[in-house]
Amino acid sequence: MKKLFLSLVLVFTFVLGSFPVAGPVRAAAGTAGEPSYSPASTAEQEIEEIRRVVYKYSPNSVYILESQAGTSKDVTALISKWYRGGGILGGVFGTLGTTVHEEYHGFQFRGYQLVNGAAVSISRSGNRMVKTEAAASRIPVDLRTFRWDTYVSPGNRNSSNVQGAYGLLIELSAYYYGGMAVEDCAGYVVRYFDKNGHTTSALELASSYFNSFWNNELAFHEFMYWTLEYLLYLKDNDPELYQSYMNNESYRNTFTYFYESFNIFINDTHPKNTKLIFEKMKSLNISVRDSETTLWFGNNGIVKKSTDLNKIKNVISTAKYVHMLNELLTTSGYPVTPQTPDIPEIPELPEEPEIPRHLITMTLNGQPVYSEVPPFISNDRTMVPVRFITEAFGAKVGWDDRTKRITITADNGTIIKLAVGDKNMIVEKQGKTETIVMDTPACIMDGYTFVSVRPIAEALGLYVRWHAFDYIVIFGTPVTY
Repeated sequence: MKKLFLSLVLVFTFVLGSFPVAGPVRAAAGTAGEPSYSPASTAEQEIEEIRRVVYKYSPNSVYILESQAGTSKDVTALISKWYRGGGILGGVFGTLGTTVHEEYHGFQFRGYQLVNGAAVSISRSGNRMVKTEAAASRIPVDLRTFRWDTYVSPGNRNSSNVQGAYGLLIELSAYYYGGMAVEDCAGYVVRYFDKNGHTTSALELASSYFNSFWNNELAFHEFMYWTLEYLLYLKDNDPELYQSYMNNESYRNTFTYFYESFNIFINDTHPKNTKLIFEKMKSLNISVRDSETTLWFGNNGIVKKSTDLNKIKNVISTAKYVHMLNELLTTSGYPVTPQTPDIPEIPELPEEPEIPRHLITMTLNGQPVYSEVPPFISNDRTMVPVRFITEAFGAKVGWDDRTKRITITADNGTIIKLAVGDKNMIVEKQGKTETIVMDTPACIMDGYTFVSVRPIAEALGLYVRWHAFDYIVIFGTPVTY
């Protein structure tokens, strides 16, 4: 008889329920020993397995936990503190996600966010605060989804209510790092199937992994919705406070960072990991059936939170929310004034080896995009085929084979001129001509003309990020409605 596991999460006063890809921080994994990849018979064995898993697969989580505990031995005590027992909501992944999420709050309580590998302090303009509940109370009953009561309902004492948009960002980022802790460990799921085959413990481990993703995906959209609703409320009712948020560069940059990172996690990393796990299951003759509402593998099924998720997606895709998001997001990059709190330093890493071309991927507004030939790194700059970067974003490219000159024409009239081997790029825009000196000139490889992605993309009106841990080039365009 088929067993259907409902993806429900226990909720406590300050507990979270979901758990997000390898992210921006690199920490040196300690000598914790190799995981056993075997079902535990006691709580102590499972806690030890969790410790070994986190040191093996999730250096970001090691950094967060050791910043709270100090040593590998004390990390075990933290895991024990948040141990949730066995089953789909507990076990290795349920406990790991909860532990990292909660202990990241300790990092935040010292006044910091972990952004792109640095501890960053978010300044707050003035001391006046309007609680989130003022805006959340306007949300229709049918849109008061899974976490509404826990985080933003009237009288709620969580920071997500008491501290307005700042508190919402505290929880959003904690969900991100808690979720990373699980997503980093997709390789553990594959190895577990290798050792144990088509067994109940392997299927439950996979169920816990996927359950954490769907809870985390819903959490991201919930906190996005509440943040936009809160800022819209202030815009209408307290324009002075609204403007203080809009003028707060450190807040907006940090929000943009987690918004982009979550989109990478949901739309790029998790699908790649899912493919690897499904391929392993199929190699063991485990049937996989994935629909919008449920996922079945073998005789195990999980109900997704698609109903609530789709409701929120539909709301925040409407004009006023899209416009608010467009106002909130920044293109100026991550916070540029990191501070160093009293936490263990991240050890220096050895010089990076050359990045294999097939590992470099690209996203546009959170969705993967693909070129005919893969990008590569030259002089620390990402090089992509010129025809891909232009045509993918609505521009046209001309090529003069005799002079090896490239002319790019955008829909808005912008014209970009450059030549193979020449670092000078000429940009004609709105009646003005500007010469930009690039670090790396255009070149020809494998019969294709490659250009440095950042100066071209920025001249076309895009913003560009390089997500170093995952080798992902992120493009963004202004949101329109």
